[in-house]
Amino acid sequence: MRANSTRILLDGLARYTGAMEVYEAGDEEIVNSFTFPVTIYVPQERNLTLMELGQLFHDFNFLTQPIKKNRAIALDRSNIYVGLTKKLGETDIIERNGGVEERAASLGKKSTALVAQQVFCALCVVRAKGLHFRRNLVRNIPLESQILLVKHF
Repeated sequence: MRANSTRILLDGLARYTGAMEVYEAGDEEIVNSFTFPVTIYVPQERNLTLMELGQLFHDFNFLTQPIKKNRAIALDRSNIYVGLTKKLGETDIIERNGGVEERAASLGKKSTALVAQQVFCALCVVRAKGLHFRRNLVRNIPLESQILLVKHF
């Protein structure tokens, strides 16, 4: 990428704009304490037409394959409830009873795990947020999983 190359900011415009506003307001130290992920496209041949830019935006934003919820939970490092789920999954009682299946949405017939991480995380959220929240969420957790996990909480 040459210094005089055309660069197109495809993703992260709001993050970049917000950071620049903070920087221009004189808070350079704050801006320098963060990493702002963005995606930049650098055309090789020529500048893109407005139609090509529109197609590029479409392809980048709408043709991506979203990951399943159970995979997202397994990879999440910032959600407090996912962190709680992982920590509780490492406890002796959970591990002695089969542990937590991290990559599956539910337990298969051959699984020796106690619970799937996605179900366990939902239960942790319910337990942390209380009964009112439980009434709204419990219909999404299979009854047999609720019964099995409540025994260990």
